[in-house]
Amino acid sequence: KESRVMSGKGICYSDLILLSIALSVLIFSLNKLGDWGFCSVAFISMLVGGLLLLMFFYLKEKQSVQPLVNFKIFSIRNYLVVNIARFIYMYGWISILFCLPLFLQNVEGKDAMFTGLLLFCMTALFGLLSPIVGLWLDKVGYKTPLLISVLLSGVSFILFANLHTDFLLLSLVVGFVLFGISSPIMGS
Repeated sequence: KESRVMSGKGICYSDLILLSIALSVLIFSLNKLGDWGFCSVAFISMLVGGLLLLMFFYLKEKQSVQPLVNFKIFSIRNYLVVNIARFIYMYGWISILFCLPLFLQNVEGKDAMFTGLLLFCMTALFGLLSPIVGLWLDKVGYKTPLLISVLLSGVSFILFANLHTDFLLLSLVVGFVLFGISSPIMGS
């Protein structure tokens, strides 16, 4: 078994550097995808190289006495499911915060005040409901609220994905309200 750098305590800097390089190569390759193209040699080699470094990191961490990332925790089913749901949710959250305002302003011609007010309403719901949701989670646990949050955010994603000029305002308001309600549940 591998020993840690500082007499069995602290971070193994070689593992940290390996993880940093692997993730940097992956992120760089994905950022250059638009320039290089999906089937380019540069993209494929960078992607494969980053994945191989990540696999090497995983194998190294698996044998470590004090791993930087404890992958055993992902064998806990509930933990894994919640993290997958939160990953998908946060991907949607980023899309809503960045892509939707660009769509509203650049495609639909809405002004920044209109877009900002919609985003503010969603964020205000998050702030207002967070204490209530916290108390609710303490009483009922996480399983049912998480399912409700996934359902509400899923409906809002469908509404946002199918925005049409004829129903733009209704779809936006309902989508933002549903997403604003689901946010404190998922964020807890």
